[in-house]
Amino acid sequence: MRSRIIAAMITLIFVTVATVGIYAQAPKGMMNKKGPMMKEKIFDKLNLTDTQKDQIAKLKTDFQTKMVDLKANLQKDKIALKALRSKDDVTRNEVITAVEAVNKSKNAMALAWANHIMDIRDMLTPEQRKIAKEHLSGMFNGMGRHGMMDHFRWNRCRNK
Repeated sequence: MRSRIIAAMITLIFVTVATVGIYAQAPKGMMNKKGPMMKEKIFDKLNLTDTQKDQIAKLKTDFQTKMVDLKANLQKDKIALKALRSKDDVTRNEVITAVEAVNKSKNAMALAWANHIMDIRDMLTPEQRKIAKEHLSGMFNGMGRHGMMDHFRWNRCRNK
């Protein structure tokens, strides 16, 4: 009797471990339609010139550098707001000022993202814009739905 219970438990454990892989998420870029591989496909379909590729690479580097600073400012503003929670004699004006600082930082990040996208769009030809529009049509809609501050990459946006 005891050996049957042990055998049943071992079988149950084995089946559980074996089926975990079935329910695991596919790696990004493999099955996910908007993963990194999708980004590569869109750039291939755009038939970018070498000049355009260089310009986009420079824009991307500049944008990433700017975002590091903007994200650091946002984190500082969030820390300042959080510090007010532990303060006993906090005033309404201090809280409002801190919240406005956080919102200003988020707004700066959103504007930087929009400008980055528009800078890339401006360097595309009308034909390339049409292709990009077909593949990235839900990009701006996805920002609000998924939290603008957490999704600053092409591959995070979803079509609707």
